[in-house]
Amino acid sequence: FDSSGVGGRDEPERARVGGAYTTSRQDAFGLPYVVKFNSTDGTWVAIGDEDGYVTILDALRALPSEDETGAGYAPYSSISAHNNAIFDVAWMRDDKQILTASADHGIHLFDVETSVQMMAFDGHASCVKALAAQPTSKYVFASGGRDGRLLVFDTRTPGVVREGEDAPHASPSKVVNYAHRLPGVRAGRRARSCLHSVTSVAFDNSGDVVLSSGGSDGVVKLWDVRYMKGTVGVLEDARDDSYVPGSFYDHGLGRR
Repeated sequence: FDSSGVGGRDEPERARVGGAYTTSRQDAFGLPYVVKFNSTDGTWVAIGDEDGYVTILDALRALPSEDETGAGYAPYSSISAHNNAIFDVAWMRDDKQILTASADHGIHLFDVETSVQMMAFDGHASCVKALAAQPTSKYVFASGGRDGRLLVFDTRTPGVVREGEDAPHASPSKVVNYAHRLPGVRAGRRARSCLHSVTSVAFDNSGDVVLSSGGSDGVVKLWDVRYMKGTVGVLEDARDDSYVPGSFYDHGLGRR
């Protein structure tokens, strides 16, 4: 999928015209929950919405103004990805593929050009809230969920095709349960009743460290993506400059 060649367009000008896009799907009233530009050149934008659709727009085309009907403007694609809301998306494989994370507990992988679902990823027991693609790999990504799990997947992992489905289901290669459990809460029934969401995930530039934020513990944790056996650093309060000495500097993150 070469974004500069889709629809026969030449190398586009960089100017953008402001406007608004409103879905033309009938009975579609869902709110957009996530908007992300593609990673290679920022000329495509993916929108995940409350109805479980991911819509891909050409960001270099002039959108209709808010007082226009938008007749004649069509998105590049509109994929029915889930039966529930989409909370996050992530571009993969040089923007040839896109991941979707949903309230239905699932993560799906689609081919951008054909809109065909290629894989499904299991492992979360509640809403999947966040996705991040590893910048140094075309295949590895991390996810975080309301269940408190931080998972790492590899799209090359063989999957199992379930009856009545076409896309294979794959399991995570790395699992961290209770990634942001509050201190003093042990694993078990009490921990399950005190789960705290993983609200955001991101990789550092090296791709060796994945960062996760917690819904209520007020910290950002750093994990070595190769092992995921424990944190390699903790930013204890994102509201100020407190940090665990060495954690950011050792992995090339530094202060900004």
